Amino acid sequence: MNRRKFFAGAVATLTALPFVGLPADAAATNVRSSLVTIRATGLLRASNELSDSVFGTGFFVNSQGYIVTSLHLIKQLGAVIPESIRFEVNTDLNETPITAIQIERRDQVDILVLLAKMGMRPFSVLRRERNVMRRVREGETRVYTSGFPKGYGAIIDNGAITSFEGPVSPPSPTWTTNMTFKGGQSGSPIYLEDGSVIAVAKGVDAGTTQIGIVVPIMHVPLNYWDEDTEAPANMEAAEGIPSILITRNVPATATQSRIVPINVQLSSCSDPGIRNIRVDVSPGWKISATPATVQMYEARGASIRTRVINQQAHMIEVLVEMDMSNCSEPPVFKGGVRFDEIPGPDAVVQMPISESLFLRNRSIPLGQDSISDLSISFLINGEKTEPRSLAASDVRTINGELAIRSSALSVQLDRAQATLPDLSVRNNRF
Repeated sequence: MNRRKFFAGAVATLTALPFVGLPADAAATNVRSSLVTIRATGLLRASNELSDSVFGTGFFVNSQGYIVTSLHLIKQLGAVIPESIRFEVNTDLNETPITAIQIERRDQVDILVLLAKMGMRPFSVLRRERNVMRRVREGETRVYTSGFPKGYGAIIDNGAITSFEGPVSPPSPTWTTNMTFKGGQSGSPIYLEDGSVIAVAKGVDAGTTQIGIVVPIMHVPLNYWDEDTEAPANMEAAEGIPSILITRNVPATATQSRIVPINVQLSSCSDPGIRNIRVDVSPGWKISATPATVQMYEARGASIRTRVINQQAHMIEVLVEMDMSNCSEPPVFKGGVRFDEIPGPDAVVQMPISESLFLRNRSIPLGQDSISDLSISFLINGEKTEPRSLAASDVRTINGELAIRSSALSVQLDRAQATLPDLSVRNNRF
């Protein structure tokens, strides 16, 4: 297998062997300047300490700074607090890293989209190949990959796509290649001689390191390849934008723990200080006999006590008592009731499909999933709304793929906000 190593945007060979069919220098240089190293970190749930860093490769697909990489970089962090995950990217190992934010994740296909504001730093943008099946023949067409394997600078390898079928046990929406990947190369582009991208490097087969696994580029949402895609005006603004969560209903087979948010905000110190809050079981489930507990995240304005006063198979009642005798400001309580649910014959769980920021004029790709199996919810300032079903009128076809209409997303967000009246959503103009 041929290999070439990059240095500061130029190309230098590792050996004196002739290179057959390597991409033209213009394509190779363009690919190199589109690459970034990615460093991910997070805070461990158990200790609140910083996790070990996880490294990968990504590449720019849009002039505004959108980067495509592999989602499993996040999963390799281990049991971290999701809100604590941070990304740093760099086009040159000798420069100061730039902060990136998560824009979208697609769990089923291991794709993650980040956004980095590059300022004056130059970078190139790769384009997707639109006619992969016409241009690529299994085992014949030469393809390439460029990335940052752990312990190396940027390298280039070449090989072939050996199968469009991918693994069959378990089935996976991936292809196989005779190129292999080291740690740090996840997220690297797989491209043709002219530099057009056909796939994203995922890793190697668990049973043998001689088979590489790649994700077809069709699984990267089309929105991000468009030069006219809008981006948040600044990184701080993006942190206040709601996230859209798309899940697929699958039959439940095991007990699940559930936390339902409780938010109480009184308008004045003269309001009654006692609130009874009812939490219903998920459809198709029943609440287990294990005692439910109430968690307190925020309490101010008065002394506040909470307790479960009624627990049945179909519902739980929580009593929130606020001592108004020492009220200093309109009392606020934010917490959650935690309990276990046992699945019944019709019980389902939500399997994550994608998560993305609510950006203006954006449609959300759904892939090939049936609309009737999908649900939508929102993460608003740390609070997750209850999932809602999608209707046929909510979706349209874009380039052969189903996607939620941007107008439907706005309606769904308005409904979600109504369920969290005490939370303010900032920057939803995007």
